[in-house]
Amino acid sequence: MTSYIRTVAERLEQVRQDDSKSPRQRRELSELRLILFSDLHKGERMHNGKYDEADDFRPCELVYLAALDHYWKAGFELCLLGDIEELWENFPKPVIQAYEDVLKREKMFVDAPARYVRFVGNH
Repeated sequence: MTSYIRTVAERLEQVRQDDSKSPRQRRELSELRLILFSDLHKGERMHNGKYDEADDFRPCELVYLAALDHYWKAGFELCLLGDIEELWENFPKPVIQAYEDVLKREKMFVDAPARYVRFVGNH
């Protein structure tokens, strides 16, 4: 076993044993009220006068906003997984500008204690 693998294994064991650092650790499955969205791929909406082909989110925007409103009122937590913004093919600024209203709606969950979790990554 290399020293790197040993260090990773030791650290993972420390985290497993010390679950007091996470307020989300000890909850019953039946108590969870989660809404999960994965790989939304928000793009620039328009790019050079044409629809941004990397923007998979645009056709789903209205349904997504309605879902956010519904689940907000129902007391759910919002969990966003994976590629929420399409940053492989777009720069952040135009994506943020294109979906400013959506980001403001998501911010309701961010601002509420323990109602927002985001797992950044590529799939």
